Amino acid sequence: MVFGDDTTEHLPDIADAVRSYRAARHRRLKERRVGVRSQPSEELEILRFAEIWAPFGGPPPDEIFQRFGMKKDRFTQRLWESVEKLRCGPAVRDQLALVYSIEKT
Repeated sequence: MVFGDDTTEHLPDIADAVRSYRAARHRRLKERRVGVRSQPSEELEILRFAEIWAPFGGPPPDEIFQRFGMKKDRFTQRLWESVEKLRCGPAVRDQLALVYSIEKT
């Protein structure tokens, strides 16, 4: 098969193909970076965990240790630090206060 001068105009230019590949690769890498950043913080995980267990009087100590590697009193302290950091509203604070109180020694 012989290509004339007019058929080579239809073949993709190598520079265009490289630019297209680089743009697609850049988009994929950017999407991956965004996915990593969108993972919940430890504060949010602690808050969600506490909210899930609140109707049951809070999580059992072994569940807290398995999930976060800390004892119940430390978990409660971290929970209230998380509530402050995440700027939770009064409704959330009131719900959590019914179950999670910092024990004074």
